[in-house]
Amino acid sequence: MGVLLEPDSVARQTAFFDRFLKDEDTEVSQWPPVRLEARERAYVGEFRAEQEWPLARTRHASLYLDASKGALTSAEVSQWPPVRLEARERAYVGEFRAEQEWPLARTRHASLYLDASKGALTSAEVSDEAQVEYDALEGRAVFDHRFDVDTELTGYMKLRLWVSAEGADDMDLFVAVQKLDADGQIVPFPFFATFDDGNVAVGWLRVSRRELDPERSTPEQPRYLHRSDQPLTSGEVVPVDIEIWPSGTRFRGGETLRLVVRATMSTRTLRACSPKVTRSRSTGAAMCCTRVAATTAISSCRSFPDSATCTSRERRRRWHAGHIS
Repeated sequence: MGVLLEPDSVARQTAFFDRFLKDEDTEVSQWPPVRLEARERAYVGEFRAEQEWPLARTRHASLYLDASKGALTSAEVSQWPPVRLEARERAYVGEFRAEQEWPLARTRHASLYLDASKGALTSAEVSDEAQVEYDALEGRAVFDHRFDVDTELTGYMKLRLWVSAEGADDMDLFVAVQKLDADGQIVPFPFFATFDDGNVAVGWLRVSRRELDPERSTPEQPRYLHRSDQPLTSGEVVPVDIEIWPSGTRFRGGETLRLVVRATMSTRTLRACSPKVTRSRSTGAAMCCTRVAATTAISSCRSFPDSATCTSRERRRRWHAGHIS
């Protein structure tokens, strides 16, 4: 209780209660209207008498928040930048900087091509068709791209898939963009304001809700109408554009961007999103093609885009190489 139980404080409390509870004549009638302590630290300060509260001689002054420096300053911050972003390298390691617009005007788009035979994302167009198979409920398709020079990916990404179902009329598609260091180890990032082992960016879509809004969609950012379901029919191949959340991430030369496509979220992500989400609608056979498109910024920025085809039987998916942009 600190000062409250100091002998002087106890004596003052006793005088107060004796006066107002017992109606005794105590020193309270001689007290000033206000007694305050100007503190310097715990148990260090000065008590003094005042005549009113708030103090009549108070002078008000303003301090201004300077978010770029993490400071409070007496000089007004004349102009904050329209955009402040972080280019991340790993969890809690990155650089904050000011920008004048979003998306960044100096963004440069590039294309990577899906090579299913090698599990790679390559800057050279793939000429031969190949395929990779994974279990629709537990497996995943993985494609890697190694950067030769330092590269920053800042902005939007989009994944395009061409999909077809055999024995099912719907699919769930979950996409993750990951970063691997020069030794091939996954570099974690914070996500959902709770965990520290997330991806660079993620995106997902239920295929039956794929209908785009042509007026609001852009090459790098799809927008959906969500007016009605569009179920798949057997053998029908349909394009699907999946928005990948914007991010800002630096890849050093020798580090790798990994694209992961699967039919379910990870168990941990499911719990973080909603305890009611327990299963995917990706059951039965399916055919898919892939195209990824990413918006990036700064020199040497790359993207992921265009096509690939996949076939699946008995809850399997096969990915055929195509082109990604």
